[in-house]
Amino acid sequence: MSRHLTLFLVAAVTLGGATAACAQMMGGPPAHHPGTPTPDAIPSLAMDGAGMMPMMQGMMAADHVEGRIAYQKAELAITDAQLPQWNAVAAVLRLNAKAMQDGMTKVAKDGMPTAAPARSDIMVMMMSERLEGMKKLDVANKALYAVLTPDQRKTADDMAANPMGMM
Repeated sequence: MSRHLTLFLVAAVTLGGATAACAQMMGGPPAHHPGTPTPDAIPSLAMDGAGMMPMMQGMMAADHVEGRIAYQKAELAITDAQLPQWNAVAAVLRLNAKAMQDGMTKVAKDGMPTAAPARSDIMVMMMSERLEGMKKLDVANKALYAVLTPDQRKTADDMAANPMGMM
């Protein structure tokens, strides 16, 4: 795996599972799976009044984004000379997190449509927005990776190889 792709994956993991969140908002299992418990029957997956799972609210909180950014900066031992590139990455991470949170809030507020084509439209819109955010992050990550030392690159590669260390 290329080093650029590895750093890209680190950032992708940091932002969490937009796909899982979208799927969760679509509701429980389809009717052709009778007897399968719905997410609402499992307390840790139940939706709150805003239409979000409690564990997703924590991942979406802006202060958690800041914590993940601070963690990555410390783990990578970003130097003063690398701050411009690092700050660009951090800014994109913040913008992407805010865009994701805003999208999730809108869907939670408006509700998920019941018609399959309308649901699909929302999913495509959210994934398209996520893709655009990842493209911006890719540019910033490549600029940062270019100024990292070999040891910092190894740390970034290790962080990407162990996504649980990023949460």
